[in-house]
Amino acid sequence: MKLENSIAFYTFATRNESRNFESEVIRLEQSLKTFSYSLTRLATVDIENNLSRAQTILMHARKGAGYWTWKPTAVLHAMSKCNSQFLVYVDSDFVFLRDPLIHFLDSKSNFDIALFSQNVPLVENTSRKCLNYFKLSRARNLRMWTASLVVINLESPAVQDFVEEWRVLASKPKLLVDPLFDFSAKHRHDQSILSCMIANSSLKIRDLGSGLLSNGSESTAIDAKTAVVRHGVSDVLIAKPTHKTKKFFGLLYHKFQLLYILPMIRFARMREGSRN
Repeated sequence: MKLENSIAFYTFATRNESRNFESEVIRLEQSLKTFSYSLTRLATVDIENNLSRAQTILMHARKGAGYWTWKPTAVLHAMSKCNSQFLVYVDSDFVFLRDPLIHFLDSKSNFDIALFSQNVPLVENTSRKCLNYFKLSRARNLRMWTASLVVINLESPAVQDFVEEWRVLASKPKLLVDPLFDFSAKHRHDQSILSCMIANSSLKIRDLGSGLLSNGSESTAIDAKTAVVRHGVSDVLIAKPTHKTKKFFGLLYHKFQLLYILPMIRFARMREGSRN
């Protein structure tokens, strides 16, 4: 099989009043067409039967359409439908600037999962509860990995179980969401969980290197001339700073949502327990 026929691209987009995901998906799709690749779009209707009750409730949260709890489930669904050897899950707000085949794959693509590493410490971007769960609270030499673009080798026998574990863990609010009463803690949600799993995993992980351009800390490329993909729609490398007051009230809003979403999840679990 030719390499160009062995790679498939999937994304997920759901409704959100603050984002126009439709235009982002179209932009992503057009960028892939430039290199003669197609894109399969997944939506909530494709995965809703595989979501737990906790995940369904969490997806009412505005942040990450539910703190990105849906992402591993979407990846698993894509894996079940994909007929190619390599599956690329990519967030809808990406744009490909160069042929991903050249950067992501070669004739000796010997890896289970490939993704971009970040030059930021895991322990400084993950909640204490999450670090303690994985027994990594003192592992200061570990780094974050980006979950917004993941290349999966479907011929690897261990990948299915790994992504399934990611799905299970990403449905646990104590590991996934921000610490409710801590306003200074940094946590990357699905990305933090995935990074902790990689730290404890024996899978063959490939670092995709310096091909990601972004306004945030995940950026590994210097500029668009050296990047393979761009995360976010802006062509400007440095994002405009968010006003501190606006950022604070945004944080309050997310905390307020958790104040009623988390009790809803606990109540739903209590009802399920009483039925059993």
